[in-house]
Amino acid sequence: MTPEELAQAAGTTLERVERLAELGLLDPREGDDPYRDRDLHRVRLADALDGAGLSLEDMSKAVAAGALSLGFIEDVFPEPASPFGPRTMREVAEESDVPLEIVERLWTNWSLRALDPDAPLRVDDAAVIEERGRLRRMGGFDWDTIVAASRFFGEGMRRMAASQVAFFRTWVIDRMRAAGAPPPDVLERIGPVAASMQEASTRLRTWLYARHLETAIFQESVELVEEAMRVAGFAPTRPTRPPAIAFLDLGGYARLTEEAGDDAAAELAIGLTDLVRRASTAHDGEAVKLLGDGVMFHFRDPANAVACGLDLIMLANETGLPPARVGINAGPVVFRDGDYFGSTVNVAARIADYARPSEVLVSDAVAELAGEAARFDPIGAIALRGLAEPVSLLRALSR
Repeated sequence: MTPEELAQAAGTTLERVERLAELGLLDPREGDDPYRDRDLHRVRLADALDGAGLSLEDMSKAVAAGALSLGFIEDVFPEPASPFGPRTMREVAEESDVPLEIVERLWTNWSLRALDPDAPLRVDDAAVIEERGRLRRMGGFDWDTIVAASRFFGEGMRRMAASQVAFFRTWVIDRMRAAGAPPPDVLERIGPVAASMQEASTRLRTWLYARHLETAIFQESVELVEEAMRVAGFAPTRPTRPPAIAFLDLGGYARLTEEAGDDAAAELAIGLTDLVRRASTAHDGEAVKLLGDGVMFHFRDPANAVACGLDLIMLANETGLPPARVGINAGPVVFRDGDYFGSTVNVAARIADYARPSEVLVSDAVAELAGEAARFDPIGAIALRGLAEPVSLLRALSR
């Protein structure tokens, strides 16, 4: 890019670009096009630091003294920075027939910083807005559907990106520092490491999402075909077998992590995550979400929920986590945005609240459906907090 093109792409002035080059914060090459796409990141980083009180002049002195290098930027950013285009968000929205209010709702759903509707818009941002307009025209969707379809991408992607960077700091940067590497060496060495890890993580992210999407579509396809065959009279009606919701509660886990210190808390969190994933995967279930002191699970087969609950009790004791307790209920649930809702979920949570440490309690619906998954010891109809009617509970015991 020319200096003028870089200034336009970075949303700044030509004078600013020339000043950054004079100070050694940009490294132009010889020729008519001295700058590359990744120099956009340099401009934006320098501007951000300058705005935070670290003057350009001081940064220039640090570069000259060999205490600072910005060369790592070319490797650590996964993609060249998207330039600012000639249009504002308001103009792109109007041209794409997307209401400005919808753009703002989408940005909120995606956990992105709110944009000034009258400021220049990045080219990649403009393309996303234009695509939403095409989706509505071609698919015949209303705007509520477009917004709802975007909701589950935002927070998940933000947390994934933040976790990836935090992992890199802990396992790469902090280890270099602990080994005695001075800051300039750290900046010089992290670039190639970051580039190789990002390439691998990009491939992993694409592959893993495709695998999970394939599984979800396959399961949905099976259910649609089964329903069509049943309605057409070509398949027998199978007994209704509702799914199960289970709650694992580790009393005092949140307090324990707060008191353990950062490193120990991180180890505890890793231990809990490994335990939950290992147990739920082994029993064909899914860990829906972490809940401070516990976890919510979904199982298509209540028998698997019981078996998993018993394993979780044992594994928590073996791995040094606080004593676990589990509550399980079976019945219809409502699925939305990766989560499950309804009275079945509420009752399962109340059962877990009532359970004692190292105990798996289930409703009579679960015991009836779980078959030989465990021995069940009836404890009676129990008035659970927040429920109008008592619930018949049984204690699940390993065979």
